[in-house]
Amino acid sequence: MRATSANFKSALALTELRISLLWKITRVDSTVFAFTDHDQDILYDSVTYLADTGISPSAIQNDHAFSTDNLEIGGIINSPGLTEADFFAGKFDSAKVEIFAIHWDNPGWGVMILRTGVIGEIKYSDGRFTAEVLGLKQALQHTIGRKFLRTCNAELYDARCTVLTPGFTVTGTVQTVASNSEFTTSVHAQADDYFKYGVLTWTSGANINLSMEVRSWVTSTNTVTLLHPMPFVVAETDGYSMQAGCDKLITTCDAKFTNKDNFRGFPHIPEPDRLLSGKGTAA
Repeated sequence: MRATSANFKSALALTELRISLLWKITRVDSTVFAFTDHDQDILYDSVTYLADTGISPSAIQNDHAFSTDNLEIGGIINSPGLTEADFFAGKFDSAKVEIFAIHWDNPGWGVMILRTGVIGEIKYSDGRFTAEVLGLKQALQHTIGRKFLRTCNAELYDARCTVLTPGFTVTGTVQTVASNSEFTTSVHAQADDYFKYGVLTWTSGANINLSMEVRSWVTSTNTVTLLHPMPFVVAETDGYSMQAGCDKLITTCDAKFTNKDNFRGFPHIPEPDRLLSGKGTAA
């Protein structure tokens, strides 16, 4: 049972309801965005919830089971502070979302909490966005503990990996553009696919400060292909920095990064076929 004031409970029993929804988004950088479906702004707990933003949540449904309780919020980006660049830069990733019901004529009566969660996947198209809100039950779907795999489970360049980026990062500029995901670059001597699984970050141009994973690198033509197209136009002379990538295999860790001692996988685990055959472990 969600606790709320006696006046609020009484208001819910009336034939004429004066209830509106509030939803507050708090980004990981503590920036707050607040909206309401009421026709006027509502001030509650020192936060102004803006009306007429075109933003609304999907239906909210609760049950007693342990199934996930996700929902979506969506709308048109026309609210102050909401920009395309911030969405693409990941500034709303894992933002906290709180959805309340309030008596708009008497905000002092408090609110009824309807849902709390964090933003998951965000989709954006033609000025409209849809953001998945992951409910608290979503945490029950996570695998807890370490998996024993032949491949490394560290992130390249993180504290567990220990590889430092300066020796494996190049900078340059775009030379010719085939699409927002494929272009030729400055000359780099690294072998084919040296940058595969790495990250390219834009240092100038329309996509400045945005990053994307590299799908492939061809040395003979100095061609980069990104995993997904960039959201804004890639143009000649746009600057970038590009980091080497890792396929998580111990041979790559040793030969490419000289980091075998910090490999975070279990490369000598027998393959399933060998285990089933009863012939012992791999050499």
